[in-house]
Amino acid sequence: PTQNKGLCTLCDVNVWVVASSGLEIKWCKGCKNFRPWAAFGDKGLATKCVRCRERQREKYAAQKEEKERQKAARNAAAAAASASSASSASTKSGSKGRGTTTSMGRGIMPAAAAR
Repeated sequence: PTQNKGLCTLCDVNVWVVASSGLEIKWCKGCKNFRPWAAFGDKGLATKCVRCRERQREKYAAQKEEKERQKAARNAAAAAASASSASSASTKSGSKGRGTTTSMGRGIMPAAAAR
């Protein structure tokens, strides 16, 4: 990739040994810098050091939590809108403002009301 600060793709996966000190180093794609090979922990062949993997894990968890929060808010808004439209529909189909109770909307009144 072009984001390796001039380091070729083959070189970023290898473990390097510093000749003067014998220190083993490896390129971390998270830090975008060489880190001691020990910083990669148990996953010596990983592309990111332990610190960058932990940071990525926290970032992903926060992103997932925010996505869940937005989904819950959308569902709550949709439920509220659905309940609101259902209640307004029932009030509209009620007596229709005639003042008398009709049977099934046909204009048939009970016998007591007809007198």
